[in-house]
Amino acid sequence: MKRFIYCCLNKESRSYFIPKKSELLKYIDETYFEKTKAYKSILKYVKKNFFKGKEEKADWLCEEIQDLSKLGLSIQVMLDYNLD
Repeated sequence: MKRFIYCCLNKESRSYFIPKKSELLKYIDETYFEKTKAYKSILKYVKKNFFKGKEEKADWLCEEIQDLSKLGLSIQVMLDYNLD
């Protein structure tokens, strides 16, 4: 709490970004995540190399990987994870 108060009191010397309300409201949904350039790149790769013509499965797999990465799991643990 002290750190938060300190940051608030000293914010005038720092620039900061305030997102639009519509952007901020997306994060109310706990399953929402920003689909970054890296995410889109992985999704494209998975669609092309693993799930040709099965876009829904590719989307599902990449979202599972995204969820597991939030937990801080290593790639090896993710690969060992049973995605069934």
